[in-house]
Amino acid sequence: MTQKEDHMEQPKDYRKYIGTRMSPADIRRARAREADERYGRVIDGVCPNCGKPIRKPKAGPTRRFCNDSCKSSYRQKRQRMRRALEQDHSVEAARDFKRQSEDYLERAKRLNEQTRRLRGERRRIQEQIRLTLMTQLLFIQRSKPELIEQAPRDGYVVHLIRDIDSMGTAGDAERMLRHQGYTGAMPR
Repeated sequence: MTQKEDHMEQPKDYRKYIGTRMSPADIRRARAREADERYGRVIDGVCPNCGKPIRKPKAGPTRRFCNDSCKSSYRQKRQRMRRALEQDHSVEAARDFKRQSEDYLERAKRLNEQTRRLRGERRRIQEQIRLTLMTQLLFIQRSKPELIEQAPRDGYVVHLIRDIDSMGTAGDAERMLRHQGYTGAMPR
């Protein structure tokens, strides 16, 4: 059937528009709306890209986009938005990592400072203990020097001398005793 024959089969029913004072263009629009409704071509959606109405086809599902160019344009916009979001997320993740690293560095500095203070305190305590041990050895040397000469291998005096030497330098106990006038043999 040709377009001319199709046009002739459809009666032009203008009678209902007589006396309505509608312009010919308004009558054509109204007839087009009626034809769409009569033949099932109602507006079923709106193109998400351009906003044009999408009419339901006679058969099959309603298209989501009005044409293929709108579909590809919409897809490209979405991809650009996704990339922008991914970049924003990666920038935010980098900022978070930077904040965490700065926090870790600050913690490390505090721990290093605390370790330095504790080492200094340990050295002072060891020096006090060493001086206390030397005072004990000096007291033994002044009161009973024979305890040093006759000290058993695993006795208190030998442990005292070893502890003094381990907290200072080797031979500190012997030097201190010799300086104080001890002339006997040193226990080993």
